[in-house]
Amino acid sequence: EVFGNKAFHKALGVLVLSIPAHIPFVLVFVMYPKYWTRVAGADVPIGQLEMINPIIIIIGLILLAPVVKRFNVYWVLMTGMVITSFSMLVLAVPPQWVAGWAGTSLVNAYLILIYSQTVVFSLGEAIWSPQLQSYVATFTPKGSEGTFMGISRFPHTTAKLLAGAVSGFLLAHFCPAGIMEDIEAGKVSYFRSPEMMNVLMALFCLISPIGLLIFKKRLYVAKKAE
Repeated sequence: EVFGNKAFHKALGVLVLSIPAHIPFVLVFVMYPKYWTRVAGADVPIGQLEMINPIIIIIGLILLAPVVKRFNVYWVLMTGMVITSFSMLVLAVPPQWVAGWAGTSLVNAYLILIYSQTVVFSLGEAIWSPQLQSYVATFTPKGSEGTFMGISRFPHTTAKLLAGAVSGFLLAHFCPAGIMEDIEAGKVSYFRSPEMMNVLMALFCLISPIGLLIFKKRLYVAKKAE
């Protein structure tokens, strides 16, 4: 009955397209702690960095709620996903530039980029992640709320299944153990650097908002964000 519902097909389309945007959510806890320690040292404050995200989410949801509800949920989804993608590009900035501009070491330059990315990423998440369930709720027939809300978790679950292989590949090719010594010695090209890893992550994440734009005629709904 659920799979035969045309409205469900529309909701499922958005859920599938949102999978690339969910990958960074999982990697923040699966891959990035390893990336942080390899570029900023074993003493990097992982707990502090992980704490920034939920704090911004809680505060952001309260402050952004009166703003986002003025706009269509579809455009809010796309906007938040673009911000999430942009946050990965923050980490694509060469740390040598930041070190020269701030007059600091490469390690501190990496920390500046990491903290900046965490803040921008969390803002993007606060904008679009809660609206995905709001979008799915638009198509939920009475009596099927549990089924549809359960299916709305499909992208996050799929991202968790992919996270191991994705993080392993990226770390092995762009951020292996001991890479910081080669970076400081100038032996690592940009295309083999951790910065390139984040360029690839940003491009992959952009698949979601670009896909929503391409399939807008099929998936768009006239509904304000909640």
